[in-house]
Amino acid sequence: MNKDDIQAKIAQIETAMAASDFWNDKDKAQAAVKEYQDLKAQLEGGGGYDKSDAIMSIISGAGGDDAEDFSRILFQMYSKYAASKGWKVHMLSSNQNSMAATAVFLLK
Repeated sequence: MNKDDIQAKIAQIETAMAASDFWNDKDKAQAAVKEYQDLKAQLEGGGGYDKSDAIMSIISGAGGDDAEDFSRILFQMYSKYAASKGWKVHMLSSNQNSMAATAVFLLK
């Protein structure tokens, strides 16, 4: 479906939802509401989970300095990606040594 088709279908469902007998057939009404939500998400360009925040943890495993350095590089990479998308990054906790080994951060 293209954008115009989606908007037309959303308008059609909204009109049906405004009717006084919309909930007379509960199963049909619930299916229409679900379709409406799916179409709105599709129109916005994301799925149901795309609107939520995310918590990400980067933890160095075995590997010493190389693993810790890789964790630092991953944190920088994800931070730059989040910035390019306009997301906010908040550091929740970190356990840093000479190579910045562990980080837990929130993407908003």
